[in-house]
Amino acid sequence: MLSSSRLNYYSRLVTENQCDLRKLLSTFSKLLHQHPETRFPQHESTTSLAQEFIAFFDNKIRRIREDLNRPDNVLEFRDDAAECQFTTFASVSLTELMAIVGSIYLKSCNPDPIPGSIMKDCFTTVRPVITKIVNLSMESGRLPTDLKVASVKPLLKKQALSSDEFKNFRPISNLSFLSKIIEKCVAKQLTAYLDANNLNVIYQSAYRKLHSTDTALIRVHNDIAMALDHKRSVILLLLDLSAAFDTVDHCILLSRLSSQFGIGGTALEWFRSYLRDRTQFVNVNGSMSERHVLQFGVPQGSVLGPLLYSLYTSPLSDIANKHGLSFHFYADMQLCNF
Repeated sequence: MLSSSRLNYYSRLVTENQCDLRKLLSTFSKLLHQHPETRFPQHESTTSLAQEFIAFFDNKIRRIREDLNRPDNVLEFRDDAAECQFTTFASVSLTELMAIVGSIYLKSCNPDPIPGSIMKDCFTTVRPVITKIVNLSMESGRLPTDLKVASVKPLLKKQALSSDEFKNFRPISNLSFLSKIIEKCVAKQLTAYLDANNLNVIYQSAYRKLHSTDTALIRVHNDIAMALDHKRSVILLLLDLSAAFDTVDHCILLSRLSSQFGIGGTALEWFRSYLRDRTQFVNVNGSMSERHVLQFGVPQGSVLGPLLYSLYTSPLSDIANKHGLSFHFYADMQLCNF
């Protein structure tokens, strides 16, 4: 009976999620017991290791920013004024918030007073209070400072890499569940505005509904095949940006949101509040480093981070079009062929 129930459960799970690759991969990894071992550099204590990690991540961004600020690296982008405007957020109803919470996976974060799973189970009871907090944040154009604290977990970029090198780790931010709920509400309205006014980069996969790895591969393969059919030579250029999310300039991003995408008023003030006064600390097996202020970047692991990064890099499509390049963006990678 147990074997039969298990078989029926996973068969139904695969059938119901056959179009959701994330859930399918998660299910298969669980069935195959694919749980990568957590490895860190050799250390005397987890507290000192956490402090070394936060210092390394900060220094890495500082070095990259110093190179970007060299005079010979400055590019002038022309941000065309948007004809549409997005100045205020609409209030979120109890029903809408319930649907939003049901669509996101809430993990526990160190600053959270209670685990996210318990919060989700009890959400029907606390829903009026959470709805009030969400609407107050969007109406006032402010995100509370306590919701801008990230617990960073260092993860190996690839399991085959050496765990003794700090450069082989990437910082993954874990934010409070209330922060993610507010971000999700903001992201939903911002995405609807961008879609309604055709402001998205056309050839942008990842972080967009129905735009995945598959669409990127099909697009690039089609461009190459068409060029070869016309007896043309093809050069494929792949640009993988280093620490792309962590080096976003807040002033440039806010300026771009205002000029190129028509975001202003309370909505722009909310994004300014969202970006400023952010802090983070590294958590290594329960041992935490000191908090460091984030002067640049959008948090990896956040809801809004990927969307804001896509808007930040949108002028790259203008450069590609200006020089007659066929291009496609995927997350922090740019693919061009000519």
